[in-house]
Amino acid sequence: MCCLCVVDKLQPLSQDTQFTLYLLLSVKHSRIQEALPRDQRRRRVEFDSRQNPTKMEKYEKIKVVGRGAFGIVHLCRRRTDGAMVILKEIPVEQMTRDERGTLADYIQKRCNSLLDEDTILHFFVQILLALYHVHNKLILHRDLKTQNILLDKHQMIVKIGDFGISKILVSKSKAYTVVGTPCYISPELCEGKPYNQKSDIWALGCVLYELASLKRAFEAALNEIMANPICIRPLLNLYTDIGNVRMRRIEKPLATMQTGAHGRPGSRVAGTRTRGGLSSLISSKIMHTLPLSSVYTWGSGIGSPLRLPMLNTEVVQVSLGRTQKMGVTKSGRLITWEVPTVGFGEASLPGALEQMQPQFISRFLEGQSGVTIKSVSCGDLFTTCMTDRGIIMTFGSGSNGCLGHGNYNDITQPKIVEALLGYELVQVSCGASHVLAVTNEREVFSWGRGDNGRLGLGTQDTHNAPQQVNIPGDFEAQQVLCGVDCSMIISIQHQILACGSNSSCRMLYVVADVEPPEAIRRSLPSCCQVEEVHTFQPVQSSPLNVEKILYIDIGTAHSALVTEKGQCFTFGSNQHGQLGCSSRRNSRVPFQVPGLHGISMVACGDAFTLAVGAEGEVYTWGKGARGRLGRKEEDSGIPKAVQLDESHPFTVASVACCHGNTLLAVKRRRILILPSIRFVWSEVVMPGYDYKFLEKPKRRFQCPLCSKAMREPVQVSTCGHRFCDTCLQEFLSEGVFKCPEDQLPLDYAKIYPDPELEQQILALAIRCIHSEEGCRWTGQMKQLQSHFSTCAFNVIPCPNRCSVKLTRRDLPEHLQHDCPKRKVKCEFCGSEFTGEAFENHQGICPQESVYCENKCGARMMRRLLAQHTMSECPKRTQPCKYCGKEFVYDTIQNHQYHCPRFPVQCPNQCGAPNIAREDLATHVKESCGSALVLCPFKEAGCKHRCPKLVIGRHLEETTKSHLTMMCNLVGRQRQEIAELRRDLEELSVSNDGVLIWKLSDYSRKLQEAKMHSNHEFFSPPFYTHRYGYKLQASAFLNGNGSGEGSHLSVYIRVLPGEYDNLLEWPFSYKVTFSIMDQSDPSLSKPQHITETFNPDPNWKNFQKPSGSRSSLDESALGFGYPKFVSHEEIRKRNYIRDNAIFLKASIEIPQKIMS
Repeated sequence: MCCLCVVDKLQPLSQDTQFTLYLLLSVKHSRIQEALPRDQRRRRVEFDSRQNPTKMEKYEKIKVVGRGAFGIVHLCRRRTDGAMVILKEIPVEQMTRDERGTLADYIQKRCNSLLDEDTILHFFVQILLALYHVHNKLILHRDLKTQNILLDKHQMIVKIGDFGISKILVSKSKAYTVVGTPCYISPELCEGKPYNQKSDIWALGCVLYELASLKRAFEAALNEIMANPICIRPLLNLYTDIGNVRMRRIEKPLATMQTGAHGRPGSRVAGTRTRGGLSSLISSKIMHTLPLSSVYTWGSGIGSPLRLPMLNTEVVQVSLGRTQKMGVTKSGRLITWEVPTVGFGEASLPGALEQMQPQFISRFLEGQSGVTIKSVSCGDLFTTCMTDRGIIMTFGSGSNGCLGHGNYNDITQPKIVEALLGYELVQVSCGASHVLAVTNEREVFSWGRGDNGRLGLGTQDTHNAPQQVNIPGDFEAQQVLCGVDCSMIISIQHQILACGSNSSCRMLYVVADVEPPEAIRRSLPSCCQVEEVHTFQPVQSSPLNVEKILYIDIGTAHSALVTEKGQCFTFGSNQHGQLGCSSRRNSRVPFQVPGLHGISMVACGDAFTLAVGAEGEVYTWGKGARGRLGRKEEDSGIPKAVQLDESHPFTVASVACCHGNTLLAVKRRRILILPSIRFVWSEVVMPGYDYKFLEKPKRRFQCPLCSKAMREPVQVSTCGHRFCDTCLQEFLSEGVFKCPEDQLPLDYAKIYPDPELEQQILALAIRCIHSEEGCRWTGQMKQLQSHFSTCAFNVIPCPNRCSVKLTRRDLPEHLQHDCPKRKVKCEFCGSEFTGEAFENHQGICPQESVYCENKCGARMMRRLLAQHTMSECPKRTQPCKYCGKEFVYDTIQNHQYHCPRFPVQCPNQCGAPNIAREDLATHVKESCGSALVLCPFKEAGCKHRCPKLVIGRHLEETTKSHLTMMCNLVGRQRQEIAELRRDLEELSVSNDGVLIWKLSDYSRKLQEAKMHSNHEFFSPPFYTHRYGYKLQASAFLNGNGSGEGSHLSVYIRVLPGEYDNLLEWPFSYKVTFSIMDQSDPSLSKPQHITETFNPDPNWKNFQKPSGSRSSLDESALGFGYPKFVSHEEIRKRNYIRDNAIFLKASIEIPQKIMS
C-alpha cells in the first residue's frame, strides 16, 4: 500500500500539545474505496514529500467511512484538483519524559533485596488507579508488564506507558489477536480464546507477584513450556474477600461481573461503559451511535456539567439527596451513581499537581426482581421509591423515622412501607428528614421529623409511621412537595397549600399581595410575617391564587414556581441573587424572573436556582461558589445558560437540586443525516426509510426486521444477511446474539457496513414527502436535499429567527405582514421597529394624528390629546359635585339644578339639615316630626288629623271608639264577602245545557278508583238553560256495577235548583254523553264516543227533587251507562292526552221552552 505520513500541527507547542497524524491514501489503493460509487473512484494520486506539510485546509471532508482503535478514516476531496482521497486522523498526545527508567529496572537494581509492604502498596495502588482509568475509557492495554511501567525522577510516582498494541473495546466485545509479552499473558490468550479487560487484571497480578518476590510468576525457556502452568490453574485468585475495605462500596457496576476463564472474575472497573449503537461494536468500520440519554451533575467542587457513566438506557427521572444520586430508567430500574471510596476524594498522590476530579461509577440497585420502579425521591441519607403498582419502598438511615416502618432502624435494601399497602400511591416526595405521599383517592400521608409543623398534622411531633393529613375540604391533592423544613400540596385546581417553616417568607404565609416600599418594609414588625404553620393552609398571594401552577420547588431559603403560561416566579431569600434580580433584598411576594419565557421546569438548591426552557435550555443563577451554577463565575443574579456537552438536539427529562448539587437527565433527539439534510426526530429509534417510492423496493433492499428500505445497511459476513444498523442494534440490545434470519450465532467482528448497497438504496426513485400537500417532484432519494432547498411545501424556519416554521410558499407573506421580528418604519415618527414592537407602537405613537375621543371633531397629535381632553374639549365630561355622575361640560349646570342629590330644606321647617331632593318624600313621611298625619284607623271611620309627635296620645285616648269602629267594619266586610261568594257561584255554573268536564291527573285518579271500590267523581253543576233544570254529572273511572274494573261509567242526576217551581216535572229531555277525542283535527278527523238516552218519566230519579235531598239518598242517584267505554278503547286513540280526559254532557231542550 502506498502511503505517506504527514504531521499537521493543531496548536502551538506546549506540554499539552496535540498533534494529528494523517495517513494520506490514494483511493485506488485503499480497501476503503469500496465505500465510494463506481463513478467517483480515481486513479492513484502521487504525493510530493518536498512540498510543505499538508494543511487540512487543502482538503474538504465529505464523510467518515471507518474507525480504528485510535484513528478515524475520512473520505475527503482535495481542493486543488478535486481528487478523492482517504485521510486517517490519529490524535497523538505528548507525554512527559521518563527520568529514572522503568519499574523492571528498579526491581533489578534491588539485587534480591525485597521491598517492604508499604512500598509495594504505594506502587500497586498507583498502577491500579491508572488501569482503572484506562478501563473506564474502554481501552485494553494488552501489554502490561514492569518494563512498561515508568518511574519519575524521585522514584515515587509510576505511570503506565507503551500503548502501542492497545485496543479500544466497545460494549460486550472482546479482542482476539494474540499479542503481548508471553510471561504476562492470560490463560485465554494461551488457549486462543477471546479476551477483554480481565487479561490486564491477570497481568496486574503478575506485576504484583514480581513486586513481592522480585521474580516473574511464569518464566521458562520456551513459550510452550511456560504456557502449561498458566493454563492448568491460575496462580492467584484475585477475587478475595476484602472485608471492610472501603472499596467494597463498588459492589456491582452496571455490567454484571462474569467469571472469566478458570473461574477468574473480571475487573470491577471494566464494567463501567457506555452502550453504543451497533456502529460502535465494529470499531474499525461503523460510526458510533449516541446513547439514549445522558445524566449530568455539577456542584460540590465540580465547576462544569460532568457526564455520568451509564449504559444505553433511558433515564426518565432523577433525584438528589445529600449523598445520593439516584435515577429511574424507562424500563423501571433504579440506578445510582457513586464515587469509589479508594483513591478519590482523599489527598492526591505524591507529586500530583492538582486534586483529581471525582470519577463516578453507576450501578443498578439489586434486589428488585419483578419490581418496576416508577419514581424515586431522596432525602438526607435515605431514599424512597414508588413502584408502578403504587407501593412505596424505603431504605437508608432510619433516624427521625423517615423510613416509615414504625421504628428508627437503618435498612440497606428497599423495604415496603407496610402501613400503606392498602392504598395506591401516585406520588411521593422526600424532604431532608420527612416524607409526604398522595394516593389515587387524593389522600395525603406524612411521616418523619415534625419540627416547625412540616408534617401538616397540627403538632410538632415526630412520627415513624405514615399519618393521614387533614386538608381543607375544598381542595383535592394532586401532588406533594417537601422542602428542608416545610411542605406544599398542589391541588387538582392547580392551587397551593403549605405548612411548616416560613423562614425568609419562602412559603408566602404573608397575607398582603403587594410588596411594601423599602422604608415601610424596614419598619414592619416581625409579627407581620407568619413564622410557621402546623397545618396545610391555602397560599393567597398572587399569582398563586390566580394562575395555574404547573411546577414548583422549595429550596433552603427560597422557592420557585412555573405557571401554565411558562412564566417563572421566585420568592424568599435573595442574599446571593437566587431570585433572579439585581437587588439583594428578599421578596415577600412572587417575583417574575425577567427574560425567561416558555419555562417548563424549575429547581431550587441551597442558594441558587435552575430553570429549564421548552427547547431544553438550562439556566442557572444565584450563588456560584463550588460550581453551583455549572460555570466558572461568582454569584450572578441574572439567569445564564449552562452549556452541556451535547452535539445533538436534546430535551431535559428531569432535574433535581439539593444543597449545592445538581443532577440533570437529558434525552437526545435523533438527527438523521442524508448528504447535508438534517431531520430532528423526537424518538431515538430510527428504522428503515419510509418514503413514497415510485416502485416498491426490491426485497434485497428491504430490512427483514422493519420491512422497510434499509437505512445505513450492515451485512453479517458469516451468513450474508443485511439489516438496518439501528434495527440490528435494537435486536441485539435484548441480549439475543443470533442472526434474526437464520438464528446462527452472531459475531460482532464479522458485521460490516455495506456502502455499495447503501448507494443503490439512495438512488431509488421517490416522491417528495410533501406530495399529499401538492408537490409533484420525483427523483432519487439522495437528491432530496437539493429539492428541499426549492420545494414550495417544505417547512423551514423564518430567516428572522422568530421561532415560526412555515412552508416556503407562505414565507413571503409572513415576512411582509406577520413576522414579529420584521423591520417596520413608523410613518408618523420615522422610528424603526421589529414587527412585534411595531404592533404595540401603533396604538401609542406620540406623533400619530388622532381624533378626540369625545367626538368633538378636533384632530391632533396623540401627545397633545391628554391636554385637550382635560381642559379644552367642549365635549369633555365633568362629574357632578352632588351625585358624582359624569356629564358633558356644557350641561353640568342644568343638571345640578335638577340633580336628585341637590340639597333642599324640609317644607315643614322641622329643623333638619339640608336633605337630598330624592330623600325629601321619605323624610317627610317617616322622619319629619312636624308633618301632619291621619289616624291609623282612618279606614274604620276615624278622621282625626294631628302632628306626628302627638299621634300616640290620640291613640291612647280613643281606644274604645276605635275598637267599635273596627267591629262594625268587620261585620260589613263579612256581609260583602257572602254576597260576592253567591254571585261567584252563579257566574261559575253553565246555563247553556252543555257541560265539558276535564278530568286532569287521570292516571292518579284511576289508581285511587282501583284502590277504593265505587269511588265516584262529581262534575260542577250546570243548568239546561238560563232558568232551567240544575244537573250534575258523575263518573266512576274504574267502573260501577257491571262495568266495574273494565269500563268507565258515567251518570247524570237532577239537583235542587232555584227555578224548580217554574219547570215541568218529571224531567224528560234527551241526554247525550261523549268522551272527546283529543287528536289534532288537522291530521285526522276526531272520533268521539257518544251515547244518548231519553229519561224514563216514571223513574223517581227524574221527579222534582226535594230541598232536603242529599247525595246519599237513593232518590239522588243518577242514571247513565255502567259500561260507557272500556279502558282498552280509551287507550286506542288520543282520548287521554297530557294525562287528562274530557267528558261532555248535553241536554236537548226545545226552543219554545228556552224562550
